[in-house]
Amino acid sequence: KRRSKELTELFESYTCYEKYIGQTVPVWFSTEIGKNKAEMIEQSVGHTREYIKTVVPRDDSLIGKKALVKIESASKFHLSGYVI
Repeated sequence: KRRSKELTELFESYTCYEKYIGQTVPVWFSTEIGKNKAEMIEQSVGHTREYIKTVVPRDDSLIGKKALVKIESASKFHLSGYVI
């Protein structure tokens, strides 16, 4: 238990993508549509050049295209923003 608790605390102590907040980055969108279950909204899912998962409000016209995205927030596993 102690070791598991230490690893959990270490995992929760760092963030990877905060440096992207406020930046505008090119994102390539695939056919993937995600759902934010907490807010019950659908999202378009794309990836940056570094292959960081990026979500924006759903817009089916983005499928197969590249768009500039203004990053508003970052979590441990993805970026969130809006297309400009």
